[in-house]
Amino acid sequence: MTLCNCRQHSCCPTCSNNCSSNCSIPVCCCVCLNPVPGNRLPPPFVTSPPFSCSATPIISGTGTPGAIVTLNVNGQTYTATVAGDTTWVISITTPLTPGSFVAMTLTQSMPGAVTSLPTNFNLLIADIVPLTITSPASSVPQGLVTIAGNTAPNSTVVLTLNMGTPLTVIADSLGFWSQSVNLSAGNYTLVATATDSFGCESEPAFFSFVVTSV
Repeated sequence: MTLCNCRQHSCCPTCSNNCSSNCSIPVCCCVCLNPVPGNRLPPPFVTSPPFSCSATPIISGTGTPGAIVTLNVNGQTYTATVAGDTTWVISITTPLTPGSFVAMTLTQSMPGAVTSLPTNFNLLIADIVPLTITSPASSVPQGLVTIAGNTAPNSTVVLTLNMGTPLTVIADSLGFWSQSVNLSAGNYTLVATATDSFGCESEPAFFSFVVTSV
C-alpha cells in the first residue's frame, strides 16, 4: 500500500489515505493527488495500442494527476502532464522506422516524491505495403472487365469506379486480389485502397482506363 493524499473517485464507495499501488487508475479506487513526500510514485501505464499505422504515433496512458510523464525513445525525450482524470497523451514528432519494434521507456515524476520505476514497452511501427493495380489495360472492350493488383496479404481491398458504389475484395495469402465487373463503353477512373490485418490503410491508388464498344 502507498500512503497518498487522495480524493474520492465517483465510483468509490469510500476513500481513505490507503491507496493501492494502482491508485492512478480510476477504477473503483482513490486517485492520488499529492503523494506523501518521500514516497515513490507508481509507474505510468500505457493504454494506446501496441502498434501504430503512423511513423509519428500518438502514445497515451494513465498516471498520477499532476505528475510529469517522461517518454524516452531513440534518444529523444518527450514529456506530458497527467490530467486530473489521470490521462496523458504524447505525440512523437521524429519519424520512427516502419516495420520495426521500437523500445520505449516511461517514468513519471512530481516534486516531493521519488520518480517512479520505469515502464518499458515495445511499439510496432507498421510497414504499410502500397497497393498496386496491374489490370485492366488502358483500353479494353466492353463486357466483363477484370480489375486486379497486389497489396499486403489478406488485406481488404475497396474499389470505387467513377465514384460509384464501392466493391470489396479480400487479397489472398500472397497479396493478390482481383474483381470482375461488367462495364459498358465509356471512360472510367478507378480508386483503390487496402486495409491490412493491423487495420492500417494504404494510400489510395488511382487508375484511368477506357472501355470501348465492341
